[in-house]
Amino acid sequence: MPNDSAQILVIGVGNSYRGDDGVGPFIAQRLRENKLPETVAISEGRAGASLMDTWLGASLVIIIDAMNSGDLPGKIRHFDARREPLPKMFFPSTTHHFGVAEAVELARVLDRLPPSIIIYGIEGKSFEQGIGLSPEVLKAAKEIEGRVLRDIHDEVRTPIVPAGSG
Repeated sequence: MPNDSAQILVIGVGNSYRGDDGVGPFIAQRLRENKLPETVAISEGRAGASLMDTWLGASLVIIIDAMNSGDLPGKIRHFDARREPLPKMFFPSTTHHFGVAEAVELARVLDRLPPSIIIYGIEGKSFEQGIGLSPEVLKAAKEIEGRVLRDIHDEVRTPIVPAGSG
């Protein structure tokens, strides 16, 4: 794990140079600015089997990734990966080669899932080359940031004040 003192790892998966695919790294960066207790937020350009090594030692892992399932842009999905398999259709492996769903399910088979693993998916609108999120995905990203802050608060039982407020 990137920081041995952290028990919570937030992984923003995606490519910031491919439109809405950058939503995971965008949220991870915003969370890093909060300097959250017992938490490390990182960006991963590619999901894959290496995620298992990345989350080793974490008690709670939160993964945020763009989805491309054909649903409405900005649609948010939440999965508790300890309780349910991830539908591959929501996290296709095209931009990451070996996607989040495949990594989580491989970890499940190998008994290498962390004690708690939450996945947030945000339906993207555009995955074309370029920097920046569509308005729908940006709105959803702000909602996910709040949800992740609550998840972290529930884990560490410490009040979390978002950066730039109060």
